[in-house]
Amino acid sequence: IEDMYEGVLLDKGCIRLANLREGAVETACPGPLTAISEKKPWTYLKRFSHEGARVLQDVVDFAADVRKISVVFMSLNLDLTMPTQETMMQMHEAFKIVQQRVYAHSGTIRQFLQDDKGLVVISVFGMPPFEPHADDPVRASVAAVEIRERLQKIGVPLSTGICTGNAYSGFVG
Repeated sequence: IEDMYEGVLLDKGCIRLANLREGAVETACPGPLTAISEKKPWTYLKRFSHEGARVLQDVVDFAADVRKISVVFMSLNLDLTMPTQETMMQMHEAFKIVQQRVYAHSGTIRQFLQDDKGLVVISVFGMPPFEPHADDPVRASVAAVEIRERLQKIGVPLSTGICTGNAYSGFVG
């Protein structure tokens, strides 16, 4: 991965990402989404269906395992104390950009939330409904950089954090 980014290596293998080198996107994300294939077209549709509506075999395919994932935390720094129509349109456009870029790199939006700290988006790469990719950390980084660049163009400040590690994937409760 080192030949794909510019940045500073931090403790415990973390990287402070400054930029992606030219060609990194093409190298990291070749071809169309692998989940949408002739073999498993239903994997793409899983994210739109309620868990209770899935057939048992679909659930068994990805239930209860530990897998390597990459999580992208994004804090959109918009002042929503007294939101104007313009601010709401800016927020809507920002969410649209985030969704488009995350889905373009086979990621999943975990949640959008607003609290006293502002607007937060959590996205995950390597979790269902998509099959995991060996380059999910790169996909997460590419998506984060693209989101940052596009949000800067519409005047939305963004703070981003990315982490990769093993996590439980399955139903809880």
